[in-house]
Amino acid sequence: MVTVVNIGPDMYGPSMPGNSLRGLTFHVVGGNALIQQLFSSEGARQRGLEHSDIIVFQGGTDVGPNLYHAIPHHLTDKPDMRRDRMEQALYHELDKRQFRVGICRGAQFLNVMNGGRLWQHVENHTTAHEVRYVTETDLERAYMVSSTHHQMMMPKFPEAVVWAWAKETNIREFPDGKKIELSPQVWKDYEVIHYPKSNSLCFQPHPEYNTPKQTRELFLRCMLRMIES
Repeated sequence: MVTVVNIGPDMYGPSMPGNSLRGLTFHVVGGNALIQQLFSSEGARQRGLEHSDIIVFQGGTDVGPNLYHAIPHHLTDKPDMRRDRMEQALYHELDKRQFRVGICRGAQFLNVMNGGRLWQHVENHTTAHEVRYVTETDLERAYMVSSTHHQMMMPKFPEAVVWAWAKETNIREFPDGKKIELSPQVWKDYEVIHYPKSNSLCFQPHPEYNTPKQTRELFLRCMLRMIES
C-alpha cells in the first residue's frame, strides 16, 4: 500500500533558504516578470537564451491542436500559430544539455514536443486542488497547488515519468463532444511529468503565483530532482 503524507509548514523543517538554484542561469521565453522573480529569488541568474542552463516556456493560450495532429475542440483557444511555430523551432534548436521547463501551457507544449498529446477540455481544474507528488522512493506526498488550465496532458509512455497527479475529474471530452467516464480505479490527471531524455519538466500549476504556497515548494523540489538526476 502506498503511504500518503499531507505536508504542513514544518514537514521538511525550515523553508528553503532562497539559494536552491544558486550557480544556475535561466531564460524565460517571451519574458515574464513573476517567473523571473521566482528564479532570481532562488539564486539563479538571468542570461541570454544561448548561455542559460534553464529555458522556461511559460503559460498562455492553448497549444494549437495541429502540433499533436488533433481536431480542435470547440472550447480550445484559437491557436497563436506564430507563437507555436516560434517555440517549436526554438525547442529543437536548444542544446541537449539545457534543462527545458514548462509552466501551465508551457508544460503542455513540452509534453507535445516529447510526443505526448492533450485532452482539450477537462473540468474542475480552474481552481486550486491537491496533487500527489511521487518521490524517488515511490512515497506519495500531498500538496495543494494552483490550477488555471482546462486542458490536460496525455503523456507519451514509457518516455514520460509521472511525478505528480490528481483526481479532480474522471470525465474526458473529445472534439466531437463525445464524453467518456473513466473508472475511479484507473483515472489520473497528470500534473507534473518528467522526460529524462530531453531534460524536460512539465509542470502544470503556477509556481510564480503567491498561493497556494505549496506550489512553489513542489516546483523547486521537482527542479532540483531534475537537475540532480
